[in-house]
Amino acid sequence: MAGGAESGLLGLMADHVRALAETDSARLEDVTGRFDELGLWLNAAESAAGAARLRAEAGKRTASARSHLYNAFTKTGVEQREALADALDS
Repeated sequence: MAGGAESGLLGLMADHVRALAETDSARLEDVTGRFDELGLWLNAAESAAGAARLRAEAGKRTASARSHLYNAFTKTGVEQREALADALDS
């Protein structure tokens, strides 16, 4: 469906779903940056948290993942900050 769509946003969301389904932290980091560029900070925060969680589960932590998560964290509203704080601390 997203492959033939005119909307880049629909394709981006499809990429996000594929990255989650494939537990691909690198792809999630890429999707995070693309959401951020569009100003979709809650989507970026969700994607960044997913990437951070996958990296933590794999025993890996990259500066890029932490940076994406921090940027998404600072751009979200107060309600979302508590949910993201746990991911930042992992």
